[in-house]
Amino acid sequence: VRLVEDGVAALEAVREESPDVLLLDCYMPVMDGFTAARTLRVLTDSADLPIIAVTASVTVEDRERILEAGMDGMAAKPIDPIALASTVQQVLERRRFPAYHTQLVVVLFLIRLHRPPAPTASR
Repeated sequence: VRLVEDGVAALEAVREESPDVLLLDCYMPVMDGFTAARTLRVLTDSADLPIIAVTASVTVEDRERILEAGMDGMAAKPIDPIALASTVQQVLERRRFPAYHTQLVVVLFLIRLHRPPAPTASR
């Protein structure tokens, strides 16, 4: 997992690391997620990259913009880990991986999200 601050940094991260899936906030500073997704779609080496939009705005217009930008799915904020895992699985199955492989990816993803807090020292 790699976190970046803006759309330009997201493009650089994709070029450097070739991720299996990209979660892209629609309203990042410097370059928004819509522009970043459209840019990634024209790059030969990332044209097939599964992209999931992350947004607090779930209007019909935003859904249309997400599809027009070439994104494959959407996760609404605040993030529901189960719904996000399901979206990731669906997008990966459609784009790249057979079902048995995405199930493993989703299970590992959920384990990271649901890691219990570290125990506190008692006195």
